[in-house]
Amino acid sequence: MKATFNTKSLWLLIPIFCIPSFLFWSSGIHRDGLIFSITGLIFYFFYQSLQSGFTLRKNILMLLLLLLLFSLRNYVCLALVMALFTWFLSIKFKKILPTFILIYGIALLLFFLSPFIHVALNLPAYIANKQHEFMQLSGGSEISVPILQPNFLGFIKYFPFAFDMAFLRPHITEFKNVGYIPAIIENILLVIFIVLFFVYRDKQQKIHPLFYACIFFAISLLFIAGFTVTFSGAIVRYKSFVLPFLITPLLAIMRFKTKN
Repeated sequence: MKATFNTKSLWLLIPIFCIPSFLFWSSGIHRDGLIFSITGLIFYFFYQSLQSGFTLRKNILMLLLLLLLFSLRNYVCLALVMALFTWFLSIKFKKILPTFILIYGIALLLFFLSPFIHVALNLPAYIANKQHEFMQLSGGSEISVPILQPNFLGFIKYFPFAFDMAFLRPHITEFKNVGYIPAIIENILLVIFIVLFFVYRDKQQKIHPLFYACIFFAISLLFIAGFTVTFSGAIVRYKSFVLPFLITPLLAIMRFKTKN
C-alpha cells in the first residue's frame, strides 16, 4: 500500500491497529489470523510479480498459499482469485475500472446461471443453504430476516437485508452490553470513511488497480456474509477480516493525506 499510494506508513497503519474487531479476531494464531496473513502475503507476492515478473518460485508459493487458504475458508480463496485475476486483466487491457465492472458483471451472471449449467454448480442454492444453516442456530443477537430464496428474484428481494447486515449491523439501537460499543463505532466510522472518500478523494491521483482489487474483494466478502449470516454478533467477526482491505485503500487516496 505504501509503495502504491506513496503515503505515510502511520496513515496506513490506522486500519490495522485502530479497528477493534480486527484486532480481536485476527491478531492471534488461529483461523482468522491465518486467513488474513495468507491473504496479505498473496496480495504482496502478486504485486511483486506484476512489478518484476512472475517466476516459478513465486507461482508455486502463491499456489501453495491459495491451497492453504482454500482449506481454511474456500469462499475467501475464490473471492481473492477473482480479484487478482481481474487486476491482472485490467493491466493487460489498460482499462482498469471498466475491466473490473465487466468481469464482476460476468461473474454475477454466471452465478445465477450456474443451476442451468450444471446441477452440482447451483451457487444460489449453496448461499441460501448457508443462510438456512445460520437460521437453525440460536443466540442473543439473532436478527429476524426472511428466508433467502435461491433464485435471482429471491436475491433481489433479500438485497436490502444483506446490505443492512453487511454494512450497518449491529445498529446503535441494538446496544446490549459494552461489547457492542466498538462494533457500532466501527460501522459509523465506515460510513464516514466512504462519504469522505467521495468528498476528499485526490482527484489528481490516478487510481491504481490495487485499489479496485481490494475494494471489489472486500465488498464481495461483505455481501457473502450479508446474504448468509443472520446474527448481528456473528457478522462482526466475519466483517473484521475484511475491513482493512476496504478502509486502507479509501484512506490512502484521500486528498488530505500527507506524503513522506
